[in-house]
Amino acid sequence: MAGPATGTLVAACALEEVTDAARKTLPSRSLIITRDYLLSPAASRFMARRAHAHTAEVEASHTVPVFQHGAAGTIEQAAHATTR
Repeated sequence: MAGPATGTLVAACALEEVTDAARKTLPSRSLIITRDYLLSPAASRFMARRAHAHTAEVEASHTVPVFQHGAAGTIEQAAHATTR
């Protein structure tokens, strides 16, 4: 459960004005999962295009981080690419 200090921090953040959205300054990345039955690959591609994201496709199910260890490299590359 959140304590008083956490509530104060959240309230302070809610009052802050956003001047530079990260989505406008950092490149977006998207991992398209081709055998995902929770979110279709077409929907994933649509959202990635909308975000102007760099994409990588992996033939795997929704549990790709657990069972497709090769995808970890793709995720790691994206993390390093967006680090300032």
